[in-house]
Amino acid sequence: MRDRRTDGSITYALRIRIAGSDERVQLGNTADGWDEARVEAARRQQLAKIELGLWTPGARSIGEAYEEEPTFRELATDWLEARKQNPAVGLRTTDLNDWQLRRYLAPFFGDLLLSQITPDKVDARVLAQLLAADYLPSVWIADEPTQA
Repeated sequence: MRDRRTDGSITYALRIRIAGSDERVQLGNTADGWDEARVEAARRQQLAKIELGLWTPGARSIGEAYEEEPTFRELATDWLEARKQNPAVGLRTTDLNDWQLRRYLAPFFGDLLLSQITPDKVDARVLAQLLAADYLPSVWIADEPTQA
């Protein structure tokens, strides 16, 4: 959707109709650098989210949903609840997502703020799990933080 403003700029939005919902997703204005190509890229990205079951009608963005930066556990819980409300995502899928979050991610990342989760922390977690399962070759020696 395009809305021409009195100052001559154009504001872009997407109109999404899914599962009885009619949503308008604001994108941006030509003054902010939005053009037809960027709108088309955003449309494709939004369509992919819908097809993967990652979009929920009426969902707010992270910036709108939290006054402070959320922990991984807070964000994951809200994400899972949004998936459960999405008619395109089945019950078995959300049950599996719940188990995966509780089993693999929340114990290690749960209390961390999103800005604290770095590739190094993810790598350390993966290496620690491999070490605990005795899947690493004997020539590899874990450093102190990985062994902890």
